[in-house]
Amino acid sequence: MGNAVFTCDEDPRRPTVLVPLLVYGHVAFGFTIDTDGLLLNIDARDSSGRGILLVRDSELLLSTGIWDATFIGPKLRIWEQSGQLALSLTFQPPRRITIDQYHVHVLGGIIDIEPYRIKFMGGNLPNVIFEVPDGAYLTVAANVGMLLGEMPPGLAGPVIKVR
Repeated sequence: MGNAVFTCDEDPRRPTVLVPLLVYGHVAFGFTIDTDGLLLNIDARDSSGRGILLVRDSELLLSTGIWDATFIGPKLRIWEQSGQLALSLTFQPPRRITIDQYHVHVLGGIIDIEPYRIKFMGGNLPNVIFEVPDGAYLTVAANVGMLLGEMPPGLAGPVIKVR
């Protein structure tokens, strides 16, 4: 996410999970890592809490509210019905996916992920801005990189915890 790199390469267990951002038990995006490589998981919701995109282990399961989607070269972009860019991913097989932009609704609030910045605002979310300055790089080695709420049993981390 921007200049923040989340990894669990040091985890000897396989398969395992990598959740860069866990918000009160909600996994807006994450990855399953197994012998086949990096598998994407997305649970994107609109402002009403309706699922607009559900991907489990890189398989598209639900796509009902997407206004437009493009997959050109290594870049996947998805726009909401409002025309706002909701998700932009760059695939770098076999073990890297860059989240360039992600606008997701969680618990009545919004999480905006953009280059160098993650913003939490509104609803039941704390108003927090996490920034990695241009030119700086942050590497987080844990199953859960950033956590709002309680850590689920069996996962390692977090590096950053906000209550």
